[in-house]
Amino acid sequence: MTTNADAPHLDRERIRALDLDPPIVASILATYVEDGARRLRALQEAASLGDSAGAWAQAHGLKGASYNVGAVAMGDACASLDRSVPPTVEQLARLADAFAATVAAIRASGLLEEGADAV
Repeated sequence: MTTNADAPHLDRERIRALDLDPPIVASILATYVEDGARRLRALQEAASLGDSAGAWAQAHGLKGASYNVGAVAMGDACASLDRSVPPTVEQLARLADAFAATVAAIRASGLLEEGADAV
């Protein structure tokens, strides 16, 4: 899979396809944001220590989580690391930028707030 510059940061159709109640979607997305940040830090740490296996494991896990919540651009960015571990400084910077854009898209979507009153 190649990184697609036109891939959405948040594919709402994928989220709709899950056919879940808004509070559950909000919970899933909040967990993704929190876990994604943790995984990104762990990936960066593993890369800085030269731990290729650890970096690959974090990138692979973040890729799957991203695709599951419709964060296609982030999933694609992680997939590009699957083939080039250990990641370069530039790749890590692009991944951090992609995650920041994904989080911004999630927050802008209103999906985190949709479940807030029902929780």
